Amino acid sequence: MNPRQIFMEAFRLKSQGDLSGALKLYMRVIELDPNCAGAYLNAGAILFRMRRYPDAVKLYRRGLELSPKNLPALLDAAKACEMIGKWDEALRYLDEALSIAPSSKVALRRKERILGEKEAFGSLGEHADDLDRFLGELRREYSERFHLDLPPAEVEIIRGKPPRAPEWSAGMYEGHMRLIVRGEFDPGVTVAIIRHEYAHLALRSVCGKAPPGWMEEGVAEFLSGILNESDRRKLREAALRGDLIPLRELEDLRGLSEGKVRL
Repeated sequence: MNPRQIFMEAFRLKSQGDLSGALKLYMRVIELDPNCAGAYLNAGAILFRMRRYPDAVKLYRRGLELSPKNLPALLDAAKACEMIGKWDEALRYLDEALSIAPSSKVALRRKERILGEKEAFGSLGEHADDLDRFLGELRREYSERFHLDLPPAEVEIIRGKPPRAPEWSAGMYEGHMRLIVRGEFDPGVTVAIIRHEYAHLALRSVCGKAPPGWMEEGVAEFLSGILNESDRRKLREAALRGDLIPLRELEDLRGLSEGKVRL
């Protein structure tokens, strides 16, 4: 097959949820046609969904060199940079996006959040004590959102995967937040995980107990800010195909495949 045919097959696999298969084909397209912007950007989007943020950033960079005015890619590249604490690069992509679409609510909201994260995590090191300021700000934000004086959160940083955690898990809430670190301790990833796990604390405080799994995870994922444009497109496509996961299957995400969890 020629590069265009391989690209179309990769797109088909991606649409069907075969991310590994699609990624392999997009990388093959790049080998055959190093100037195919779409292959870099689609591969970057897949790596983002796999939470392979440093690899995603590398591909987004090259794709945007080839297609610098691609608004969705600029927004997604900024998100990928945010997840590994590359605040300045993320802000450059957002500024470029705003030069194309000055009223973009996504770009404006994301820029405001990144500026706050950059300030809060400017000196983040290897110690949990450095999280105190951000945790305090997050407690105030969520207390206002949920109209409740939330308790302070305890954070435990774990190297490697706890025995009961799924392979795709990056954090857990079991009365306190557990951040699962595999490799480098990335500030941007930490921000999203803490926002997600603190949302569990907030919801359980509001409800007096753990709410339904689909509700708890849905709200936590929304508040984490991790959803990017590619994820939104995938969700819309799944809805149009009738492939959304029934709520009864979302009661306990630990038994789901990573592909279903990402959806």
